[in-house]
Amino acid sequence: MKNRLPLLIAALAIFTQGCGDARRPACAPVAPCQPVCAPTPAYAAALPAAPSNPVGEADLLHHRFVLVSMNGAPLPPTEMEKPYIEFNEGMRVSGRACNQFRGPGKLENGVLTVPNMATTRMFCLVPELNALDTLLAAMLEKGATLSLSGDELTLSNGGDVLVYSLSDWVR
Repeated sequence: MKNRLPLLIAALAIFTQGCGDARRPACAPVAPCQPVCAPTPAYAAALPAAPSNPVGEADLLHHRFVLVSMNGAPLPPTEMEKPYIEFNEGMRVSGRACNQFRGPGKLENGVLTVPNMATTRMFCLVPELNALDTLLAAMLEKGATLSLSGDELTLSNGGDVLVYSLSDWVR
């Protein structure tokens, strides 16, 4: 836990800064005073290239993935259920960040969009989870590139990266 404390403090500082903070030019407001920060240049350079074999519906169908990291930072410990995403019949996407979400998804050439996503609207006491709600909604509305490597699913949009690990209910 000692080694993770500086990371958690840094993550908290990033997600709790006010909108338009000139000291943090990498932040851009997505919703009213909800900044979503771009990854550092070193992290962005280490991101995998676009997959030559895009993820298909059969790769996702009936699977559940739990969020492991957001823009390279691990999630802070919380008493809430870990954020997850599930893929069901007809490419119906559902899950939870701070709020629950669901909607009909469309997967083309490895890019997932969920333009008509329904979501609950509660405030979460963990700032990272509130930021994740905003980020995930924006990613899925505009389209997130998916890559699957073993049990690890990555959603990216060119600036933000969410890494999930397979966590099916039944194995």
